[in-house]
Parts: sequence; C-alpha cells; structure tokens
Amino acid sequence: MNYLKGKSARRILQRFPGLKTGAVRGKLWSRSYFVATVGKVTADIVKKYVEEQWEKEG
Repeated sequence: MNYLKGKSARRILQRFPGLKTGAVRGKLWSRSYFVATVGKVTADIVKKYVEEQWEKEG
C-alpha cells in the first residue's frame, strides 16, 4: 500500500504542484489506509472514515 501511495502522490503532485502547500508535513497521504470489500462497506461508512482521518490529521 505504501508503494501505491508513494507513486500516486508523486504523480499527483507533479500534475498539481499547488497541492504541496496544503499537504500536512509535506505529505499528501496520511500514514494509515483503509481496505474493505465493496460488498461489506457502504458509501456512508467510507465517507465517515475519510472525514475522521482528516480530523485526526488536522
């Protein structure tokens, strides 16, 4: 997962350099990640998780 996050961050920041100024501690992604099958997770659960992660990083 860290490999994918690293590669995607590099590509995103190359394409959108303005995001670097908003990145927390120079990092685009948080250290954590969430994995689940689509059949067991609703969009509301994913949304809640993402919102909670933003609160923890802020």
